[in-house]
Amino acid sequence: MPNAKDAAARFLTGLHGSVFRATDGRLLGRVAGMPVVMLITTGRKSGKPRSTMLTSPVQEGDRVVLVASYGGDDRHPAWFLNLRDHPDVEVTMLGRRRRMRARTASADEKAELWPRITATYRGYAGYQRRTERDIPVVILEPSASDPEEGAMTTEVRVGPASELPSKKVTGAGRWAVGNDGGEYFAVTRRCRHLYADLAKGRIDQDGCLVCPWHGSKYDVRSGRMVRGPQGAFAKVPGLSEGFKALTKVVPLGRGEMVERDGILYVRPRRPPPRAERRWTGRRRTRRRAKISSWAPPRRQDGVEGTPEVPRAQTDERTAGRARAGGESVLTFRTFTTRTRRPRTGRRGGSSSR
Repeated sequence: MPNAKDAAARFLTGLHGSVFRATDGRLLGRVAGMPVVMLITTGRKSGKPRSTMLTSPVQEGDRVVLVASYGGDDRHPAWFLNLRDHPDVEVTMLGRRRRMRARTASADEKAELWPRITATYRGYAGYQRRTERDIPVVILEPSASDPEEGAMTTEVRVGPASELPSKKVTGAGRWAVGNDGGEYFAVTRRCRHLYADLAKGRIDQDGCLVCPWHGSKYDVRSGRMVRGPQGAFAKVPGLSEGFKALTKVVPLGRGEMVERDGILYVRPRRPPPRAERRWTGRRRTRRRAKISSWAPPRRQDGVEGTPEVPRAQTDERTAGRARAGGESVLTFRTFTTRTRRPRTGRRGGSSSR
């Protein structure tokens, strides 16, 4: 009988899966530094598709490694029992989907993989200490039935190009596919406002996709909303701007259109390499380097004020006067600045020279 942990796991998996699907993996696509895997298995009792959200600590070429830890529980997770009886699965990872075949790693394979798994995420070692169950390691490999071996992608057939004239929109799987003056596009078909089916929308004179329910407009190249909901919703203060701001963060997913032998196909766009998305880190590094190389200006000899003194001597004097209460010292990584304030008392006079 399901307990509280099972119910919580189902709720969190459903919530994570909803966000993952709506954003094509742009949100919650990585957890603890590991890529998130949406695994679809076949229920061992019901025979129905069952989806769960997991993380993959190791990826080797076409192979994907999963760990059936279940948080260190004494029971095997349901998804592991399912794939043990039905090894053919479907995997979505990094915006790409593929049919794969699962198998449990042998003792030798686990011994080779386990140090790499725990090096990626140390929590797996804690899960193993928490239970007497030997936590299985699952290896997913490309299925022989996958039409594109070596490429984690699944194309969706749209239909003949002749059946998609200009300014027409149709649906294909999770995509809304359209023809804007001979230029084909594909975006995910659920509107960010009330999840209307964009495949039933239309293309206006600006080349934007218009929602069939409340007239929201989307730029099909960026996936962003350029006009908010119309009608009664347009009178709600801030609603239109709020949804436009939302789609700047979570735009519609965009697909790549392919035409072969007069047939149109759509497939997910591959995300940019991870190195291209770390520009903010490099900018912060340059800023730190600039601050670290800065040195406080010093007075020259013959000019009224403090004469030029060696750096080491300056730091020593600064520290001594700070202890005496004569100056306040503001210290950064590699330099020291001095801020003077008047000093009065038994020593008399001002500290300015």
